[in-house]
Amino acid sequence: MTVPGLRGAAAWVCANTEAEASIAVPEIGIVGWFCDHRIIDPYGLVTPEMLPYIRAGDRLAGLAALQPDIVIIQNYPRDTPIVFPDADAFSDDYYLVKEIQGPDYPYALVIFARQP
Repeated sequence: MTVPGLRGAAAWVCANTEAEASIAVPEIGIVGWFCDHRIIDPYGLVTPEMLPYIRAGDRLAGLAALQPDIVIIQNYPRDTPIVFPDADAFSDDYYLVKEIQGPDYPYALVIFARQP
């Protein structure tokens, strides 16, 4: 089962980013299918550059090193202030651009963009 909002996230990414933009998203299939952008997989399946960070238990450090243009976070609790998961590492680099919620789903999908 896919997270509600991933098709909406893919549509937003396609419409609001350049073709060469890199997108970090855990659910690589839907966004990768609909948008022909470079996908950064925080689990390393299609992004072997993440593997040393995964082995060290620090995927956020991997994302910081790879600096994706867009970071999509799934299953963000609704009714919670939206901040990047590691404010120290990303607060100056990323900002919230979109929140997508399904009507009967307790979580939101949030999209962060790297500062220009």
